[in-house]
Amino acid sequence: HGIIAAYASLCKQGDVTEDLIIAGKLHHESAYGKKLIALVKEGNIEDRVHFLGHVTDANVSWLYQNATALVFPSLIEGFGFPIVEAMDCGLPVITSQGSCLGEVAGDAAVLVDEHDPADIARGMASCMDEHMREVYREKGFAHAQQYSWERSATEFGELLGEL
Repeated sequence: HGIIAAYASLCKQGDVTEDLIIAGKLHHESAYGKKLIALVKEGNIEDRVHFLGHVTDANVSWLYQNATALVFPSLIEGFGFPIVEAMDCGLPVITSQGSCLGEVAGDAAVLVDEHDPADIARGMASCMDEHMREVYREKGFAHAQQYSWERSATEFGELLGEL
């Protein structure tokens, strides 16, 4: 709901050319789904917000390669694979500062207060700027290179060897 509120705020300010694409299963009849739909209607952005529902890995890859930014101010993420995947595709990332996601992203992402739609809007606006988008694209891609399954396996094996 913070992303939708932030996007509605930006649209009211004007000069937003990007639509908001929300990927992931949404139960339209659930209380949460109804709240999201109501926020879209309240913001008068029905023609600008698109709920894709479940997307395949191939679709996620396409989205990462064609989006303006990944907006991921998650409240419940365990590690942050989506932000590393997005960075590896050269996609700028906006994510939570107050969770493990900020730690995973480091200074290679726009960090926002996941509970504050105004701060999320600030992060979104920064990635709408072409220069800043390029800065975070480059920083994110370089940052993502430190994460690999090979490195994880090596470090895990070393840890087991120490036990």
